[in-house]
Amino acid sequence: MSDQPFSQRISVSPLTQIDQAAKQILSANVLPKKLTPIYQQQIAKLREMCEKRIQTYWPAQLRPVHGDSHRSNLMLHQGQFHLLDFDDCQNGVAVQDLWLHLTQTESPRQQLSEIIEGYENYLPFETRELDLIDVFKSVRVINYAAWLQSRWSDPAFVKAFPWFGSEEYWLNHLNELKNCELEWGNISR
Repeated sequence: MSDQPFSQRISVSPLTQIDQAAKQILSANVLPKKLTPIYQQQIAKLREMCEKRIQTYWPAQLRPVHGDSHRSNLMLHQGQFHLLDFDDCQNGVAVQDLWLHLTQTESPRQQLSEIIEGYENYLPFETRELDLIDVFKSVRVINYAAWLQSRWSDPAFVKAFPWFGSEEYWLNHLNELKNCELEWGNISR
């Protein structure tokens, strides 16, 4: 592991990701028209909250991160975990990868503490990054909907995700965005 930024990879930009994903969704006519103003309002609110967090807690220097370090990209082999799927590697912040390993437990702070302890066996962890967890959660929720939308023209995809175009999906998505707003700070504090 190195803390020297990649020279040939992108750097994470949460606000750009939010803007691009929201623009893609709004221009694709998949969101029911009656939900469009509610969606725009919710995105604007989350974007503003993210911007404030970024201005306050963004580190001075980005470092190499996996970029998509979730459980499906881990493989256990002979008692050791190995990361897979490095196509999303980028310059970012450590918490960008670490929060994805939190599970719904009764003690997420304890779990987070253990994850950070393991991380610090390789590199120091900047605790101020903890206040960016909700930024990355929000980005992930918005980007997932945009990812689904971008594949909606593939007939195999439509069969695999038939619920995507429904009003129920978008109501659930709006609720998930609202939950991002409500969760701000619950884990890191």
